[in-house]
Amino acid sequence: MVVNYIDLELAFEFASAGVAGEDAAYLDRESGQILFVSDASEDEIPEDILHNERYLSIPNKKEFDLGKPLVLKFSEEFLPDDMDAIYLMFKKRGAYSAFKYFLASKKQLDNWHQYERSAVKETIVQWCADNGVALNL
Repeated sequence: MVVNYIDLELAFEFASAGVAGEDAAYLDRESGQILFVSDASEDEIPEDILHNERYLSIPNKKEFDLGKPLVLKFSEEFLPDDMDAIYLMFKKRGAYSAFKYFLASKKQLDNWHQYERSAVKETIVQWCADNGVALNL
C-alpha cells in the first residue's frame, strides 16, 4: 500500500484545524484509505478505530510542535530583532492572525508559508518512515 503525500497532508491539516479531540484523521493500513472523524462526519467509522492497529492516527500540528514552536523558530531565524513583539503577540488571543499581519508588514509572509510547508512536509515524511507507511511524493 502506497499513500499519496497530498492526501496525508490534507488529513494532517484536517486533524490540526479543529479543537483538539473534535476532528481526527486515521489511515487504514490495509486499504490506504484515510478516514476523517468529526461531529459532522457522514462516513461510517469502524467501532474499533481507536483500538485496532489497522488504523493509524494521523497527528496534528501540536503533536509535532508545528504551531507556536515553529513560529518562534522561524522568527528567531528571520526576525531576531522582533522577538519581544512576537512573544507578546503569542500571549494574547488571535496570535496567529496578528503574526501573519505582522509578517506581511515585514514582507516575510511568503517566507513563512514556504518555511511552514517545508516543516510540515519533512514531518509527514518522517512520520511515514517511522510508521512503515510507503509514501508517494
